[in-house]
Amino acid sequence: MQTVDQIKGQLCRRQGSRVRLRAYRSRRRALEHDGVLERCFESVFTVLIEQGGRRERVSYTYQDVYTRRLELSWVED
Repeated sequence: MQTVDQIKGQLCRRQGSRVRLRAYRSRRRALEHDGVLERCFESVFTVLIEQGGRRERVSYTYQDVYTRRLELSWVED
């Protein structure tokens, strides 16, 4: 299993890349979105999501990835 610092490094190296997110909000509910990994900060990162012509910026913590509340996969163009 990766450490939080390793996850942060991996994400920060791929800024500007397309990602697919699967965020688990409860046992039965997961949200899926495609977006662009926009910026990395000390304890969070932001993803720009476009849905139906609307743009939305969402943020997640590296801990979300570590605890598997958020799954990320890279989308190749």
